[in-house]
Amino acid sequence: MIINLGGLVFVTSERESDKYIEVLRSEYDTGNYKLIINNTMVPIFYELFFEWEEQQLIRNDLKWRTLHTNIFSSGKLSKIEKYIRENIYKNQIKENEQTN
Repeated sequence: MIINLGGLVFVTSERESDKYIEVLRSEYDTGNYKLIINNTMVPIFYELFFEWEEQQLIRNDLKWRTLHTNIFSSGKLSKIEKYIRENIYKNQIKENEQTN
């Protein structure tokens, strides 16, 4: 599935999705976003995450780990789209206008 929500284009991650949980990924500016669609709940539940990677020193060996934080959740996809439009996409446009 490919879906455009508030200016971000999300694409299904076949590796992470299954019959009941669909994971979609998007990159915007320098951020990675993950949208999880949980089809096991009624109504369907949507969760939007911001994801990043960092290095961690474990026993004198550098390892990468992926961290994420839930930035918005809702039972309605339109609310997720509104959040993205008002808080992610619009803020980036304002920052670009200020630097120019």
